[in-house]
Amino acid sequence: MSSLEESRSNNQGSPDGAQKVAASLDANASRIRRRNRMITSCLECRRRKLKCDRLHPCTNCSKGKRDCVFLAPSLDSATRLKLAELKERMGTLERSLEKEVSQPSQIAEGELHVGSKPSGSESPAPGPEDEFSLQPTRLALMDVTYEDEADDVMVDLGIQVGNMRVTDRLGGFQEEQHNSANRDIPGDDGNEVLRLLELANQGVQLPFLDPGPSFIAPRSDMLLGSSLQECTLLDMLPSKPVADRLMEQYWEACHPIARIVHRQSLEARYKLLWDNIALGIEPTPSIQAIIFATLFTAAVSMTADSVLDSFGVDQRSLIERFQLGTESALGKAHFLRSTKIETLQAFVMYLIPMCRETISRVHSALVGTAIRLAECMGLHRDPSEYNYGPVETHIRRLIWYQLCFLDLRTAEVQGPRVTIRSDEFSTKLPLNINDIDLIAGHEEESREWTDMTFACLRFESQELIREAFVDRIRLEQRKLTITGAIGKMESARRKMYEKYGPIFNRPNLTPIQHAASVTMSFMLHRLHIILLHKFYNSWQTTMPDRLVQLIINTGVQQLEDAITLETSTDLRPWIWYSRAYHNFHTAFLLLVDVTTHPLRREADRIWRCLDYVYEIKDDYQSQNLTRGQIIEHRRKKSHMIMCQFRDRMRVYRALRKIKTSVDIDEIVLTQSIDSSPIPSDTAAEEVDTMVNFHRLLLA
Repeated sequence: MSSLEESRSNNQGSPDGAQKVAASLDANASRIRRRNRMITSCLECRRRKLKCDRLHPCTNCSKGKRDCVFLAPSLDSATRLKLAELKERMGTLERSLEKEVSQPSQIAEGELHVGSKPSGSESPAPGPEDEFSLQPTRLALMDVTYEDEADDVMVDLGIQVGNMRVTDRLGGFQEEQHNSANRDIPGDDGNEVLRLLELANQGVQLPFLDPGPSFIAPRSDMLLGSSLQECTLLDMLPSKPVADRLMEQYWEACHPIARIVHRQSLEARYKLLWDNIALGIEPTPSIQAIIFATLFTAAVSMTADSVLDSFGVDQRSLIERFQLGTESALGKAHFLRSTKIETLQAFVMYLIPMCRETISRVHSALVGTAIRLAECMGLHRDPSEYNYGPVETHIRRLIWYQLCFLDLRTAEVQGPRVTIRSDEFSTKLPLNINDIDLIAGHEEESREWTDMTFACLRFESQELIREAFVDRIRLEQRKLTITGAIGKMESARRKMYEKYGPIFNRPNLTPIQHAASVTMSFMLHRLHIILLHKFYNSWQTTMPDRLVQLIINTGVQQLEDAITLETSTDLRPWIWYSRAYHNFHTAFLLLVDVTTHPLRREADRIWRCLDYVYEIKDDYQSQNLTRGQIIEHRRKKSHMIMCQFRDRMRVYRALRKIKTSVDIDEIVLTQSIDSSPIPSDTAAEEVDTMVNFHRLLLA
């Protein structure tokens, strides 16, 4: 008799054995799935498990002469959310009781997993078994410190690899010694890094450390007061024909995608400025500030060739002239203590073209200043609470949500975290309505395409991104399951597509409608990367394939949308603002994944995107190579990109003198010593070549 048959006969031969079998079956049985479905049947049919025809009364109750009672209508979204959280907590309690009964505790007192909380905190919500042991990587940090001897003259813009710019806070995804992508990068002798550091110390400009062409630095005396107020209006203001041409450029290329003004109101202020000049009266500083900020934004949105053809001057000199004019007017308007909404509006408009592809800590500080000024002026409270008119309400909402976007953008690039929290403001989203209708006093939102549709969908998408940041923190604290977070995210995305899908699902879209559709797709596909990237290489276990595939699918679509925004001919007027949404950091995650798994079915799509992001020009597709040759060719390309990234980041970190936390040093040395057969000193040196990847955080 086999051992299995013996155990079965022994168990069946005794009551205790039968109880053990029943207990094991109960423990292994699948848990009750809470579907949270709506109850549409009446209570009597539901009690008797009859099919209810939902009449009032229903047929079954009429025949049986019973009272036909239906449940109340569905609860509102807030109540449903509270009910779902309550059910999750009940499931958590059931799960913890099952584990206590079925098996003894395996964790000694005081021994906790990474990311877990003490017993007094909220228990993790129940979820699939393959998610339960998934932990975020400990090498992706929000905070960073520097040595006092750091090079403060150097601009803190990070490094450039192709089209991807990475600062000291963003970008890394994989674990050392566990990833084939790491093994492809040998530990070099550091000669290239030493050579680059020697050149940098000699004052030689390294191209990968230089600011890009879109970088606009605020003047150092912007906040501290200066001689900027000595500049006169006539010194900076162009002739009226030139100003008119720039205003046309603003309405065409800036206003549709970076809306912060009410068109008719700004046109009236523009006319008032020239009327005052014709009468020999100097316009008020707030009017000067808003007009100069408009001209500044328009000049930034033009190409160098178009500026030279239209005005006969270099674009950089034109931008610097209007930047100086804007800063001078803001200084005259006392923007740091003014309570005029027009002055704050000019300040935020001035920040919009500056916070795009290349963002320094100065930009982040100015955005933080603008947020505090806005809160002091009450913009974080909805204007309807203070009986503002339709136009004033519209403008205040626009300013606030532009600040929300700038807050997200600067936090992603320079960190460490967003300032504005969703539960700390009550300002509503702007209405989807034409500018001209607001003057007539209409406040009914349209479901068709209007002047505001692009701005509305962008603001709604950015608030979903803000929620994703919050949910990521809750995931790390084990207060939310990954499945629950993804379900919440998918529900929000579905509502967005239901709301705006009918506008875009039609032939012959206009260019601005095409831009809006691609932008919405790009921003909504960012959500999954924000939520899951820290779990991509978990310390405890491998991420489930279904989650990896979700990251790959959304990441590829996100990159394709980003490239479309930059390369599509019909979107050319708005290319200048396309990098304001991202820095191509998702490309590095996909590079690591496709290097590790070169046979993914999305490999061809991924490499088309990577060739654009990292500016790799080759014609291997026209050479009729075999599949194996293509894979080897791609492996060499990924090796080249990673070596460039490694060397450039090591140079940047050495110049910035970024300190590594004790926690990371302990993790890296432990991993290297435990997994490497070579001596510990050499292992530490090997790991140091790749630690930069892990020190970075993709936000």
